[in-house]
Amino acid sequence: MCLVNLAGCQFGPPEHCDIGSTLAPIDIPSPSFEKVDLAPGTNRLRAQKIFDLWRESCPQSKVLDVARTRYNNFSCLIPGLTNSRIVIASHYDKIGGGRGVADNWSGVLIVHQLLKYFMANRPEFSLEFVAFAQEEEDMMGSRDYLDSVDTGQIVAMINVDTIGLGPLIIDTRSSLDLGCLAQETADILGLRYLRSGYLTAGDWKPFKDQDIPVLNLHSVDRRTIRRIHSRRDRAGNVDMSYLSEAYRLVLNVLLNYSV
Repeated sequence: MCLVNLAGCQFGPPEHCDIGSTLAPIDIPSPSFEKVDLAPGTNRLRAQKIFDLWRESCPQSKVLDVARTRYNNFSCLIPGLTNSRIVIASHYDKIGGGRGVADNWSGVLIVHQLLKYFMANRPEFSLEFVAFAQEEEDMMGSRDYLDSVDTGQIVAMINVDTIGLGPLIIDTRSSLDLGCLAQETADILGLRYLRSGYLTAGDWKPFKDQDIPVLNLHSVDRRTIRRIHSRRDRAGNVDMSYLSEAYRLVLNVLLNYSV
């Protein structure tokens, strides 16, 4: 989670999007997120763990070089019925003295569980699950990724960053259609969520800067922001139920997404 001053940013989506009648949500049991307390304590160990997770769950996964850094992005592309692609991403690097459990091992585990679901259930859109390096260093991993792919095939990007410190937040700088879809989905599933644009930037921004629709999910507000980039970012401050709710929300957004 990068911290910047975004005073005066535009807010959306609107309170009432009125698309709920078109949704067909499923409410399957969420996987266990108990391993969140095993977050590796260094970026080198985190990269190795993600390499193992992605390769074990997705044999076709790739290691993507990131220019000007010794770290890599990790990608699993699951072909769908169309070449149009949705990127589902989290960053894995951490800074500060804590374990980086919320920021952002929580996002890594959620994205990995979604990867496992769609490996067993072929999606309509092609889905690319990416663990980005160096988000805390000016989003180097996501910027380098966009420089190396055909962005014309990417129809949406979902960013999962720092979950579990409080109720799920649908970032108000998310693109209108995706923000509405997430909000209506959460309402139908009865999930707890807030809407905010508080002091956050991240790997969603390079995508939005290239006019790719984005959905950004997090849990950072004026209170919880004090827990990241510090020794307070540990498992005891992360509520696993919020990780489960984020998983259910993103899963249903992906299942109900249409261009």
